[in-house]
Amino acid sequence: HIAGLFELLKIPYTGSPAFALGLALNKRKTKQILRAAGLPTAASVVVIQGDSFSLSALTAPYIVKPVREDASLGISGKSVISTKEEAIERVKFIHETYHQPALIEEFIAGREINVSIMGHLEPKVLAVGEIDFSKMPKEEPNIVSYQAKWDPTSPLYDATEPRYPASLEPETQTKIEKVALRAYQEIGCRDYARVDGRLRDEDGKFFILEINTNPDISPEAGLDRAAHVAGLTYNQWVCEVASYAISRSSKKVVNELSTKSVI
Repeated sequence: HIAGLFELLKIPYTGSPAFALGLALNKRKTKQILRAAGLPTAASVVVIQGDSFSLSALTAPYIVKPVREDASLGISGKSVISTKEEAIERVKFIHETYHQPALIEEFIAGREINVSIMGHLEPKVLAVGEIDFSKMPKEEPNIVSYQAKWDPTSPLYDATEPRYPASLEPETQTKIEKVALRAYQEIGCRDYARVDGRLRDEDGKFFILEINTNPDISPEAGLDRAAHVAGLTYNQWVCEVASYAISRSSKKVVNELSTKSVI
């Protein structure tokens, strides 16, 4: 909404446009666009409140998520399931807690990969990273749950450490980067974003999980680590992102902002 307000007021801003920010928050719409573009995403079904559903087109195990949430909200160890009965219970939880449809998709067992991208007209991959699950408790699935992402007191927090760069065969890395760049453009990302996915154990195929149009850009966050791999300091890449917004601005708008000391 803030990005949309800036657009209405013709105030230049960094990051993806309001439309892309809203679109990427809807996992169903995002998957539909990616599939239409021929990009790989896990098979899935969406369950609207009050509707019945079938899992016949999917292969277990599954993962259940809210359709319209970010930052791993609604995702825990209980999200990864194997039976229809478990799916019914988890879908009910999503409906009652988040008051929105639930997305059930095939759980891709494998390495969790993220691709940090920067740029607008000619986006470039900063680095491909990986989440290290080697410390994950055996009873927990290898996922980045809400606790793992945001609760420093949880043992899961230290069990999901990002590694930059990921150790990948050159051919595999090239394929991942090409898919991620296309996804970035299909969703309408701008300036910076992160494409999260999974490299399936059984055949090494890369699947897109989601497009993070506004990832954490604080020092030492994933995007900053990726920028360091690309040889950029924090100040350098942040200034470059700011330059994208300035280049989209008319001289008049930039001068007005400068005069008003708006940052």
